[in-house]
Amino acid sequence: VGAKVVLIGDWAQLSAVETGGAFGMLVRHRDQVPELTDVRRFANEWEKTASLGLRHGRTDALDEYQERDRLLDGEAETMLDVIYEAWRSDRDAGLRTLMIAGTGEMVAQLNERARADLVEAGRVEADGLRLHDGTTAGVGDLVVTRLNDRRLSMGRAWVKNGDRWQVTHRYDDGSLAVRRLGHSDKPYGKALVLPAKYVREEVELGYASTVHRVQGASVDTAHALVDPKVSSRELFYVAMTRGKHRNHAYVIVPDPHEVEPHIDQPEVLTLTDRLAKVLARSDADLSATETLTLEVDRHASLSTLLAEYDVLAREAQAHRLAALLDVAPFLENVADDVFTSHYYEQLESALARHEAAGHRAAVALTALAPRLTPGVSQADPAAQLADMLDQATQKLQPRRRGRAGVAGLISTPAEPIADDMQTALTERQTLIETAARGLLHDAQDAGAAWVTRLGQPSSRTDARERWEAHAATIALYRYRYGVTGSAPLGASKSVISAEQAAELRVAQTALASLRRAQLVSEPRKDAASHRFTPIDQAHRL
Repeated sequence: VGAKVVLIGDWAQLSAVETGGAFGMLVRHRDQVPELTDVRRFANEWEKTASLGLRHGRTDALDEYQERDRLLDGEAETMLDVIYEAWRSDRDAGLRTLMIAGTGEMVAQLNERARADLVEAGRVEADGLRLHDGTTAGVGDLVVTRLNDRRLSMGRAWVKNGDRWQVTHRYDDGSLAVRRLGHSDKPYGKALVLPAKYVREEVELGYASTVHRVQGASVDTAHALVDPKVSSRELFYVAMTRGKHRNHAYVIVPDPHEVEPHIDQPEVLTLTDRLAKVLARSDADLSATETLTLEVDRHASLSTLLAEYDVLAREAQAHRLAALLDVAPFLENVADDVFTSHYYEQLESALARHEAAGHRAAVALTALAPRLTPGVSQADPAAQLADMLDQATQKLQPRRRGRAGVAGLISTPAEPIADDMQTALTERQTLIETAARGLLHDAQDAGAAWVTRLGQPSSRTDARERWEAHAATIALYRYRYGVTGSAPLGASKSVISAEQAAELRVAQTALASLRRAQLVSEPRKDAASHRFTPIDQAHRL
């Protein structure tokens, strides 16, 4: 009775197994939670700020790392070679260094390679005991324990998950004598014998580790192998904050020979694009309360409404667009390939974007369809035509005004539309636009940096309404594409799809309108002061 319980931790890092997300919930939902603000691990000032950007999922932080050559990308085999050579160079220079990988398989590959080099150098015995992941540990090897066991102790110290050791002796019964590694990766203290069963099931080589295993570690340099398909913000943040002097990421890109053209969408992604997706993906555990609330609200959430609107809009014009394609002047054998293509929906979307921008789809098809020649290129004709349409949409001046979009951002389908479909679209449009205004008001209340860059709304009712409409368009764009930085629309290089590029242009128009409104009001003050300047000068004379 009367006890005070204080929880200490970092909600942005990886949760312990089976914690249930309660700590993160308390941080997110309680007022005035104390937070440490000084980052002390890093030797470089810029990395202190940039690491906090990663922590909060801000994509502009990636630029700081890329400018300093901390980010590399390539195919998996290449990245495995590069990360190993970088780690070995640091190790040979006497630095405490870590290799970090996302999967046990990659960790095992890196560990085996490190051990092979050490055996060749005569620093580790060639023979050893077989471990659970297929690797071998012998005298001289660095190993890590994976299971807390208080029965295995030396005085007050006992064997814990994540402890690092050096093997000093190997016994015939499968047990190992080990000495604990200190802060300089040098063994100290008396040897401890790990039983054969523990060695067989709970010991791994310690040259490379998973992200979970290195959380809490502090070394001179860290080298992280990142697979954007499976990584998350929390994993990336932990991996990129272990090294005091340097932290490097080696990002895996798909092998072009393993890409299935009918399954994988042909996105051209930059290195920072891939990592922006990682930062946008959170694997943080939710408490039972948050999970229940999320499930109850899911059907009415903005993400759900946007997804539903996209599906309904596509369905509303599917027959009309199919009719346009049916009469397009394709060369022989091309039409069938277009209609049976796995990229057909992508083509539909490109046609819809072309029309929404104020162009006539029939005119574009008349000009572009004959250019698709069967047998000349392996490119899918539907995907090729979609790319051509998107290029035309950007380059051509529209002959008519584009249709008003949902919250000024998302294009609405062209008429005619069935009554029941129009009702469903209108219902969701109203909810989306209300939610977009809500996003703007929340950002205003929080004093978000991106809102302050939009300038102040006018006191006049009509001008204020225009300001809110444009600002809500920007707020919805940020939500839809996970923009988190202080720049209103984020970095243009983070655009990863034709749909996003089209909506970015719309949002840029809204932003330009806001800035023009500021320029119209601001010169009045300058002009007034300029008019009085001659009088002031005459007075001084």
